[in-house]
Amino acid sequence: MRVTWNDAAVLSAVQLSENGIIEDACVLVTQKAKDSMVEGSYRRWMSKRGDGSYHWSSSPGTAPAPDTEELKDSISYSTSSGKTGGTGSASKVDNIDLPMTAASGAVGHIGTKEEKGLWNELGTRLNEDKRPFLRPALTDSEDEILAIIGKHRI
Repeated sequence: MRVTWNDAAVLSAVQLSENGIIEDACVLVTQKAKDSMVEGSYRRWMSKRGDGSYHWSSSPGTAPAPDTEELKDSISYSTSSGKTGGTGSASKVDNIDLPMTAASGAVGHIGTKEEKGLWNELGTRLNEDKRPFLRPALTDSEDEILAIIGKHRI
């Protein structure tokens, strides 16, 4: 005998719970990605810009240096339930995004609309090594995301 329980209230509670998990995980990973861009850390070399200011590059394999804060400020998230967050012009994660999906179809996207985010995350073919900030933030958040899942019970 097979029993299927499709009670609308139960399905709604599951979806609401999964939306909460996705949103909480997006907030966590977005903040970790931003926190990884720390001024003054991982100095590799200094270069002078055309406007007379200086830029300290981060070491390959470490998060990008946040000297202008543009990339850091552009990191945001959006969820399929309509929640958005981050600073800057949030929710538009065009050039690079890190999707998270729940069983019910709830989806969260974390990323940036800044093209240089893609260049930093994946590297380029022209002398630019990877300086990932999204994937390490997700990987470093695994235990905390599991704790979030544990808190969201129906």
